[in-house]
Amino acid sequence: AVLRLRTSQGLRVVGLRPLSGMGPDPEGEDGAGDDSIVLLPSVDRAATFAAELRHTDDKKALPAKTAYVQSALLYSGPAGERRIRVSTREIPVADSFRSLAQSVNPPVAIALIAKLALAAAETKPLSAVREQLKDSLLDSIVSQRELCPPPMRKTADELVLFRPL
Repeated sequence: AVLRLRTSQGLRVVGLRPLSGMGPDPEGEDGAGDDSIVLLPSVDRAATFAAELRHTDDKKALPAKTAYVQSALLYSGPAGERRIRVSTREIPVADSFRSLAQSVNPPVAIALIAKLALAAAETKPLSAVREQLKDSLLDSIVSQRELCPPPMRKTADELVLFRPL
């Protein structure tokens, strides 16, 4: 099976990873260097994937209030016939860090972080994964300080957490 991800203009896929224990082709083929393609030996209904998107130009905002992500899965059916499943999703574009932070769904974010950590544990030592996870979580908590009013940004020994996070 082949999974391909496409995005709106102004975005690019920099990482597409299977998360449900099914790695890329054991021979190491991962889409011939294309970060938007994953080659899979097999795929089932429980398959989950994580995609990392980035701006093509970090200095420019996206031109629209929404962006689109399209996934296409090419696979063989039970009788050997080739099939394709295409799904297109509209995602809102945040115009500020505050609106981005307020739109986070905590259970989904935690599940994604946990699945990424499990996927990393397949190739890295657990101590390295633990350190990476700890650093990532601490960075996200500390970055919330930017959302605080100016007097609170200067307080190094206090931490203010926002409701959605």
